[in-house]
Amino acid sequence: ARDALEAGKHVMLEKAMTFTPEQALQLVDIAGRHKKQTLQVGHQYRYSPVYYKVKQMIQNGYLGKVTQIDARWDRNSDWRRPVPDPGLERKINWRMYREYSGGLPAELLSHQMDFIHWAFDCRPTTIYGTGGIDRYKDGRETYDNVQVNIRYEKEGMIGNFGVTCSNQHDGYSFRIKGSKGTVSLLIRNGLFYPEPETRKELEEVDGVSGATKLTWSKDKKGIKLSNEKLKDGSYYAFRDFYSAISENTLPDSNVYTGGTTAICAALANTSLYTGTVQSWNPEYNLHPL
Repeated sequence: ARDALEAGKHVMLEKAMTFTPEQALQLVDIAGRHKKQTLQVGHQYRYSPVYYKVKQMIQNGYLGKVTQIDARWDRNSDWRRPVPDPGLERKINWRMYREYSGGLPAELLSHQMDFIHWAFDCRPTTIYGTGGIDRYKDGRETYDNVQVNIRYEKEGMIGNFGVTCSNQHDGYSFRIKGSKGTVSLLIRNGLFYPEPETRKELEEVDGVSGATKLTWSKDKKGIKLSNEKLKDGSYYAFRDFYSAISENTLPDSNVYTGGTTAICAALANTSLYTGTVQSWNPEYNLHPL
């Protein structure tokens, strides 16, 4: 990313944006000196229409007081790619090695962490993680089973972010729990499950859009967040990348937001590997200059 910016190129950068907090701060400084170039970070859920709607619901108080976030991205596989030559193991399966990868927190959970930062305009207070190489004793260094607990003190919220490589039942699961209801997000759609008192107010119309008739799930327990067949978030991210380059504007997922989430993932890994609680440093509050 540094080399591309310094060569005068626009950059669409994979997440997590950087490997360490220090690198995130450095890239923010570099990007600030290359304002004619666009740097977008690959947190594509910031571009999904459904995720935009949930952000709006949260801001409008539709969920009430949110206190808990439960996020998972489970699978039942070794996450390993075939290697034709043993000498290429660390290059091809770089995600398995701490020298190159932030493991499950950076590769998967960072998406959901990033959405919480965006939707609530918040930052972590403390981060604690636990985990291990609990199934695949194959020489990997990054954990195959992790749980990260994040406290957002100002917002009065707890975020529970977990992944296992030994069970795929939950798959991608993202629940935001408020006093008026729960949003259950999928990758391209989701449902709102109102609490009993809220349900009485929502039998007919959608409080977010004003007078839109609600579309309930087949079991009549949840309200669909979208009736459209939406594209993958990457489509909307590419569109914003083009727009940001054309108009010289800051993309929605940028060096500041991407840096914040990269720092969060890095602190989660520090906690995982050291067993210590990590605190958010004020210098990690990144803002456009």
